Amino acid sequence: PAPLRPPPSHTPDADLSASSSQPFDRTKASAVLLLENMVGPGEVDDELERETSEECSNYGRVKKCRVVEMPNAPSEAEAVRIFVHYSHFSGARKGRDAMNGRFFGGRAVRASYYPEKSFLNGDFLLC
Repeated sequence: PAPLRPPPSHTPDADLSASSSQPFDRTKASAVLLLENMVGPGEVDDELERETSEECSNYGRVKKCRVVEMPNAPSEAEAVRIFVHYSHFSGARKGRDAMNGRFFGGRAVRASYYPEKSFLNGDFLLC
């Protein structure tokens, strides 16, 4: 069998069909921060993940940053999701407090928590 490889960090047009589109409580503390409306569809570049990870490391130790372009997003603001996995939920809390409502490229960023278990399972479609 072929060796297992980790998935790419940037996932354009990923096959997310195995993920569930279920609602979740964006206010429930988690070590994963979800950033939306930082960029629109087609605006993801090779530097976005690195730049976001560097900025978010000001609030706590970042374990992983992942950019996911969402197929069939209900709005442009939700078309690109950036997940920042911190080593502790306190980093995500500080990041959420600092990033929510902050302007990036003329867009007001929406920052909320995302369930860590879903993130670790590769489920990026919770709404």
